Amino acid sequence: MSALVNKERRARARENRRQRRHRIVEAAAHLFVRQPYAAVTLDYIGRRIGVAKGIASVHFATKEELFLEVMREALSRWFDEIEEKLGAGGEPLDRAALASLLADDLAGRPDLTRLLCMAHNVIESNVEVMPAQLFLDDARERALGLAKTLEQRSSALGPGEGAVFLRRLAVLVVGLRQTANPSGLFAALLQDEAVEPFRAELREELRFLIERILPGPGDD
Repeated sequence: MSALVNKERRARARENRRQRRHRIVEAAAHLFVRQPYAAVTLDYIGRRIGVAKGIASVHFATKEELFLEVMREALSRWFDEIEEKLGAGGEPLDRAALASLLADDLAGRPDLTRLLCMAHNVIESNVEVMPAQLFLDDARERALGLAKTLEQRSSALGPGEGAVFLRRLAVLVVGLRQTANPSGLFAALLQDEAVEPFRAELREELRFLIERILPGPGDD
């Protein structure tokens, strides 16, 4: 009987730990995109969800490791949902149709695009080798799967071109997100009518430029 009770207690403890970890990741995902990165600490995240001081550190050795988990989950959701949209069937997507689909989708994900903009600096700051490698391995595997789906569903991409396109798309999204959604002083300055020609609307700029990074007839 005692063995059964202990087994149930261990199962409850594991479930409580899993739920607590999930709440930490959810809170961090909210804070990372709404507050300066330097202002968000593991203890602050823990206080937001009402756990004892130091509990967040039990689950994640550093804030950067937690950021990678937030990033991994956000990317995983995007991969799942964009593959579902691409796999909806119908005629193959031409350049314009694929550009519109991706632009509309990415413009509607401000948290994901914000995380992508932050990722480079965060990953270089204080990340241990193992968490970084696990993150990159997972991202690479998912990206390669999406690349194949893109090649199958788009008439603009031939065999082997999907991965190159995704790499260029990532660079494009980061650059445009920072241009179209600046923060602080620059956000205020861009309201001046004198700089109106230099304002960027993320969805339209993405649609325009995605078409141009897609291979076409005569492209190398």
